[in-house]
Amino acid sequence: MPKPIDNLVGRDEALDGIVELVEKKRLVTIVGPGGIGKTAAALAACERVTARFDEQSVFVDLSTVASEELVPLAVATAFKISAQVDDPLASLASYLKHRRAFILLDNCEHVVGIAARLVESLLRAVPGLRILATSREPLRCEGEWLYRLAPLALPLVDDLLLTQARLYPSVELFIERATSDDRELLFDDSDVPFIIEICQKLDGIPLAIEIAAARVEAFGIAELTDRLCDCLDVPGRRTSVDRHQTMRKMLDWSFENLTDAERVLLRRLSVFAGAFSLEAATMVVGDEKLSSFAISEGVASLVRKSLIHPNPSSSSINYRLLESTRLYALERLADAMEVERMRSLHIQFTIDLMARADADWTVTRRAIWIDRYSCLLGDIRQALKWAFAPGGDASAGVKLGALSIPLGLHMGLVDEFRQVNDIAIAAARGLKGADIAAEIRLNTLHGFLNTNQKGPQSDTFVGLNRAVELADSTDDGRHKILPRIVAGGFNMGMGSYGEGLRFAEEVGALATSLGNELAILGSQRILAQTSHFSGDHARSSALARTVLASPTVNIPFAFGGVQVDKRVSMRIVLSRSLWLQGKPDQAALVMQDALDIAPEDGAVAVCQSLAQAVCPILIWRGEEEDARHHVKRLLSESARFTLRHWNSWGTMYSKVLGSEDSGGHGTSPQIAADGVLQLHTLATITGQLDGIDFGDPEILGTTGWAGPEILRRRGIELLRTDEQAAERLFLRSRKVARAQGAVAWELRAATNLAEIWLAKNDTARGLASLLPIYEQFTEGFETADLRAAARLLSRLQV
Repeated sequence: MPKPIDNLVGRDEALDGIVELVEKKRLVTIVGPGGIGKTAAALAACERVTARFDEQSVFVDLSTVASEELVPLAVATAFKISAQVDDPLASLASYLKHRRAFILLDNCEHVVGIAARLVESLLRAVPGLRILATSREPLRCEGEWLYRLAPLALPLVDDLLLTQARLYPSVELFIERATSDDRELLFDDSDVPFIIEICQKLDGIPLAIEIAAARVEAFGIAELTDRLCDCLDVPGRRTSVDRHQTMRKMLDWSFENLTDAERVLLRRLSVFAGAFSLEAATMVVGDEKLSSFAISEGVASLVRKSLIHPNPSSSSINYRLLESTRLYALERLADAMEVERMRSLHIQFTIDLMARADADWTVTRRAIWIDRYSCLLGDIRQALKWAFAPGGDASAGVKLGALSIPLGLHMGLVDEFRQVNDIAIAAARGLKGADIAAEIRLNTLHGFLNTNQKGPQSDTFVGLNRAVELADSTDDGRHKILPRIVAGGFNMGMGSYGEGLRFAEEVGALATSLGNELAILGSQRILAQTSHFSGDHARSSALARTVLASPTVNIPFAFGGVQVDKRVSMRIVLSRSLWLQGKPDQAALVMQDALDIAPEDGAVAVCQSLAQAVCPILIWRGEEEDARHHVKRLLSESARFTLRHWNSWGTMYSKVLGSEDSGGHGTSPQIAADGVLQLHTLATITGQLDGIDFGDPEILGTTGWAGPEILRRRGIELLRTDEQAAERLFLRSRKVARAQGAVAWELRAATNLAEIWLAKNDTARGLASLLPIYEQFTEGFETADLRAAARLLSRLQV
């Protein structure tokens, strides 16, 4: 029995499991794909086991056996006996019958039939015999117990320190093998993401990792990461058996032992970049050569032979090829001249699945929806790459891009799918007769992506205008809704609240004319948002409650775009409206509900909840310590998912809360604002008015949500130099706030007026200004504004 040369990395648990089985059972087979380390694990287990038992032990390497009839003779040779050529099994049984013996039968896969018959016959004839076998598929004989050897454990994230990463066996093996070839090679924390990516691409297969590690000296860790597609021909150890000299030879060994139908199936399945179901395999690779039954049987056989692996992370039964196997099978697909046909079928299949996902969105919670369809991400990426490559099917790419971008965004892959969106839009412009619905969606998504990454900017109109132009060129009213919803939201972010409301009203009219309940629901959502920012808080609250009461899980992308969950977006606008309507405690409860639900919907929902509800409301309430905690979360979440626009909100709040004075007395440093909405928000929490256009009717009029407070803040600025002008602004602020139903703003203006009149000893007028508005409040008496009003009232009533 050969002795192991190296200590096995990361196989302690596996060895314990194998040894436990071998000590209890007479036949154990270690099963796994090529390169997984079956032989090494078996030898290490034998070293432990044979040391405890007084028995003759032999190692039989069947990889060198060319034909089935030679298998019994190979076993006889290992025991150093001369077997009868016409009946070697009888000779073996006769020799071993009264002995205690242990056989390690290595590499059974290419002679699995005769190996199974040999094992079964010997175990029946020899009571003292135990056998440990290794194979890429089970022997499937009586009394067999399987131990499936798994790949080495992989880190799921790449933001680890080197010491943390080395706790994972795959990483430790890579580093150990790389440094054994070059003792001067040192790795540090900056190398960890590359090492983890290499190990992940190689699926934790020890042989593949060892082969890759040997190339670090030649290429460096970063370049090696990009060259893994060349890994099939990289030489391994010179002393390895021939089939392990390269990954290609190892896979040649497996491929040559397949039936013709299995070879066709394996090479065609290589078009799947990720997990696939039997249904998917049948739809993409089936034809006259491969019936659905043949595919089902073939997949089961390839699973047994460790060339396909069940996907344990999936809620349904899916399968996948290890990356090295897939690359090899892709080459075989090219050899068979089937690449173009299989790619075309794969792209169409991916489009069909994403169309199904689009329909499912309306009735499926986000977390379940993502769990169901996120497994397609690898196939989406691959199909898009093929579609937009020279000579590819750009038309199919445009359709797939439009359908798949919402999934990518909900998974937090904003940067990646913004690039997909740009590529798809450019491709659509160059096509004759491009799918108009797809092109409309892509251009509206352009606006959404730019807003969440860069903030509302004028160049976003390029995509929106194109979407509106395309929509208006059709007679289908459904196409006209989405661009106007996104335009309404965009104008809202730009501070053009009246224009945003105009688009929302158009959506409402279109939806009503269509008589489509989901379209009407989408219009109610955008109307709730634009009504609030236009200063109609009562209407906004009523609409938000209507949308929240709807049993519809999600508003379709066609009638809402890639917006956050309506449970979150409507609670954001409702909490803001409640605060302005003089219900600060109810507002706090609703905003907390929004924040609690938001993680189910992803990073954009969390950031939007924090930036537009939680942080401003806490600051308006005077709860700055709690606000600081949430600002840190906003900065962290937005940075993690490259949501630069939302990160700018966090930066603004951080600077506000970091200054000694956030009360609007004009002593704090100027803080940059990213867009008009942010500028208006900043004015309401600090009194910073630089950049505010006081000629804007949405400030001087009644349509801007922040107008009353901006007028009041301007009055505070003038108070020291022109008290009469300040008083006029406070009066104007109070009037506008009252017209909007913004009781919170009205209280602030009334407080300022009462302070002026108290200073003039006109306490009666001060009481008449402040007391009625104060008495409208039934909650929130611990908030800063109400405490200040109460203190002032006590002075006025002396």
